[in-house]
Amino acid sequence: MSRKDQILDALIVTFNEKGFKTDFSMSELADCVGIGKSTLYEYFSNKDEILKDAVIKYVNLSIESVNIGSELVDLPFEEAFKKQLVIILSVASKSRNLLETINPGFVQKLPETMREEMKQKMESTRDQIRDRFISFFAKGMKEGIFDPNVDIKKASVVTSLVVGSIITFSDPNLSIDIDEFVDNIYEGVLKIMN
Repeated sequence: MSRKDQILDALIVTFNEKGFKTDFSMSELADCVGIGKSTLYEYFSNKDEILKDAVIKYVNLSIESVNIGSELVDLPFEEAFKKQLVIILSVASKSRNLLETINPGFVQKLPETMREEMKQKMESTRDQIRDRFISFFAKGMKEGIFDPNVDIKKASVVTSLVVGSIITFSDPNLSIDIDEFVDNIYEGVLKIMN
């Protein structure tokens, strides 16, 4: 692992422990990696660049965990929906910070120099997840599970149910079986859509 990756990983550990903070100490970060503070500037031009690169790496790692690829497309609706939701909930429960990054207010906390890039990354991630669920629901319509003329209001309620479930499941004080939780969400989706 390169020294640059070690620095980013040390900041990611800090994110996992304390949440995303733009006011981290460069000295503390250097100490975590076992280098001098001045060495940080051999790899990054400033604190904002370290923060930006660490957040992007963190988000990319989280997205990789959530983004299985095309293998879910070949599964029946119920199985694809549940597997994708289990993956998203697992990532959310391991790191509440991922939820923080999809919150539009998160971008406003970042240094101005990185806001636009992060905003685009977050929008792209939300779009990928949304598009995957849309493809699942299209499959559900083809399978006859849902009426192809579904009301847009119902679709919005389902979206809220899924997003709300991710937020709820990420609560570290919640102790519920993930499969039971996903089964209940699935049943709720069926009730709403039919």
